[in-house]
Amino acid sequence: MIVISIITGYLVIMNLIGFAVMGIDKRRAVKRLWRIPESTLFIVALIGGSLGSIIGMYFFHHKTRHWYFVYGMPFILLVQIAAVAALAAAFSDAKAACKALEGMTRQPEMAGKLFTNMLVAIGLIESIPIIAIVIALVLVFANPFLK
Repeated sequence: MIVISIITGYLVIMNLIGFAVMGIDKRRAVKRLWRIPESTLFIVALIGGSLGSIIGMYFFHHKTRHWYFVYGMPFILLVQIAAVAALAAAFSDAKAACKALEGMTRQPEMAGKLFTNMLVAIGLIESIPIIAIVIALVLVFANPFLK
């Protein structure tokens, strides 16, 4: 549980930074001051601040005319969502298999039923990344909240 808290805290901080960096760069653009490089904006998104960067783009109306920001930032978010879903499914598969094998060693006579249940559970767990990718695609490219 502490690992999840650390990861959540990291993502919250990175998304706040992504939002702030977009706002700072917009303010500097309006005042015609030195700007934050576009590569830095993408790096902040890549290391976990993609959602904050996207929200900042549309909140501050910044970089919304550049195709590589309009499509690049959501693509980064999509890849991050898919990676998290795939990792979650992999850890869930491992845990389900471990528990099933543990049950088989405790009750060998139930091995057939446990094996069947394990295969069904792993099949359901494997569908999680596919569902997450579909939801991410809808939210990133056909988001009714941004229209």
